[in-house]
Formats: sequence, C-alpha cells, structure tokens
Amino acid sequence: MYTVRIANPDEAVRLVKAIDEQFANSPAETKTDTEKAFAASFVKQMGNIQLLIMSVGSVVFFHPAPGDRQPMAIAVRERTRELAC
Repeated sequence: MYTVRIANPDEAVRLVKAIDEQFANSPAETKTDTEKAFAASFVKQMGNIQLLIMSVGSVVFFHPAPGDRQPMAIAVRERTRELAC
C-alpha cells in the first residue's frame, strides 16, 4: 500500500486514473482510491454495523425480561391476600 499526497484535491480523480492506467495489464495492477473511499470500503468489510449494534442491544435489553417475570409473579401470588383486602 502506498500513499500519495497531492496539493490540489481537485486533481485526485485525474491522478487516480493516471496511476491505474500506468500499471494496467502489468503483473502488479493497481486499484487506486481516495482515502475516503478506502475508509468506506474498510468499514463495509465488517458488515452492517448498525444491524449488529441493534441486534446486540436488543438481546441485552430483552434477555432479562423472562427472568424478571417469575420473581414478580411469585411476589404477587404471595401477596394476593394483602391485595384483596
């Protein structure tokens, strides 16, 4: 991986094409991207981050619910006489 710094960001598209054309059909072809595009492709490799976070959050939020229902039900059953008075 090589990094090329340029003075004028408007020249990035032209420079990317020039680098890729120079190494076209060679044993070491290149795929040149801007840093922003590289970062976006790196994040995409991890998959759908938002879905992953929402899934884990949902499991953490709803997992204790079945465990909390049983003690509450027992407490209500034990106090039915108090509640009926």
